[in-house]
Amino acid sequence: MKFEEALSKAQSWSELEGVYAVGESLDQKDNKVIIVFADKERQEYNDEIPQKFHGYTVLFYYTGEIVPLSNENR
Repeated sequence: MKFEEALSKAQSWSELEGVYAVGESLDQKDNKVIIVFADKERQEYNDEIPQKFHGYTVLFYYTGEIVPLSNENR
């Protein structure tokens, strides 16, 4: 499967509670990887998000809760 197809399928993870974004990056060897940003630790998503997806590595970044700034304080 081409990377773009795998990434497109992985976008469904952004519907999981606490997942803020699913995107792409390169690892240290310039291989394409899928990246996931979430407010829960990796082990919380072990059943839904694999470490490899269609042959591509999935990197996980714990962000903590992301709260938008209010326009009222500006």
